[in-house]
Amino acid sequence: MSEVHTKTKSPRAGQILDAARALFAEAGYEATSIAGIAKIVGVADGAIYRHFASKREILHQVILGFYEPLVDSATDALHDISDPHDRLRVLVRRNLTAFAQDPLVCRLIIAEARVLDGYYESEVADLSRRYTALAVDAVQEGIDTGLFRGDIDAASVRDVLFGAMEHMSWAALTGRGPLDIDKSTATIMSLVIDGISNKKRPTDADAARASTVLGGQLDRLESLIDRIESGKFKASSAGTSQ
Repeated sequence: MSEVHTKTKSPRAGQILDAARALFAEAGYEATSIAGIAKIVGVADGAIYRHFASKREILHQVILGFYEPLVDSATDALHDISDPHDRLRVLVRRNLTAFAQDPLVCRLIIAEARVLDGYYESEVADLSRRYTALAVDAVQEGIDTGLFRGDIDAASVRDVLFGAMEHMSWAALTGRGPLDIDKSTATIMSLVIDGISNKKRPTDADAARASTVLGGQLDRLESLIDRIESGKFKASSAGTSQ
């Protein structure tokens, strides 16, 4: 069981969050009880309420323990990347990696936390908006600089982007198969990002074909130079002119 790290909670609160995280992941939010959490921690039910006002607050703190380092690390990683395509690629890959590394909490967020009353007014939702805003900013910069089409809406692209990632990861989040991060990243970038680009960016296959063509041209040039240096080209030319 991985630990939930919080910036302001006591060691006991950390134990409560770790126990809740395990139960939420195993049984789901609704089926988890305060009594069940207390039993794992080894305290009376009332001791839980000395640290958290409700089970809902415990859930939000568990999710914040996942979200905060993800948002901070993504923000830091994108800070020195200027190209909007590259920023989106890094963001997509990091998000898919988070799904692969912590599928139980990600499933909890997608399937249970979002449908609870008050979620969209919570600190968790604010942090989620801050995270997805990284994609909105990258797309908007691409639009402003002419890299992306001007007839698209950055927020709509964000919705499509994160929706695609969640859909492609759902099998892994529900334990029905592994998530191929490289393939999923390439697919999303091709379908979504290339679809909004003003010009088609060269793919690896395009680069390989160009390299093959250039290699052939260089081979022919080197052969011609060898013929000139050996005198064969001159003799051949002379014979042709006669």
